[in-house]
Amino acid sequence: MKLLIDDLKELYKLKTLVRYNNKVRIKDENVAEHSYYVSLFTLIICNDYNIKNYLKLVCLEEAILHDTPEIHIGEIPYDVKHLNKGFKKYLIGLETDYLGIFLKKFGVKRSYFSIMEINERTLCKLIVKLADTLSVLQYCSIEISLGNKSMKSIFNEAQSTISDLTVSIEKILEELNNAN
Repeated sequence: MKLLIDDLKELYKLKTLVRYNNKVRIKDENVAEHSYYVSLFTLIICNDYNIKNYLKLVCLEEAILHDTPEIHIGEIPYDVKHLNKGFKKYLIGLETDYLGIFLKKFGVKRSYFSIMEINERTLCKLIVKLADTLSVLQYCSIEISLGNKSMKSIFNEAQSTISDLTVSIEKILEELNNAN
């Protein structure tokens, strides 16, 4: 096996990164937990929409990998990411660079991604974004049920985002079905 113990330890950093670190929280959620739920929700969404197996595989790979750059750049809260468009654009570039480094270091090859149509790539990204947002909604729902009223605004925004993402996914699926 090519991986060294130190390389594997690096991956465990995801379980030490606390999400919502600038918010009052009753229960912590780490990035590794979040990534698990995003992957699980991605699988459920793909099955719900009868996504073809090769697209499902790509969506699952995207879900599993979506927060791995945080090993190096840390968990940057949503509101900080969205303070200004320049910072968000810079951060996306940084995350892309670190993801490339991660993939190369661990010898991870992304199935099909380079040969997929643009609509298929977009579909996978939207499905993972929906799963990511469902994870946010689930976490906030639990926090609210425990009495943390500070998560209501995040919960409400997530609900709105879910609605928008669902519409976008269904539109792309319709386009893909009409193309076939």
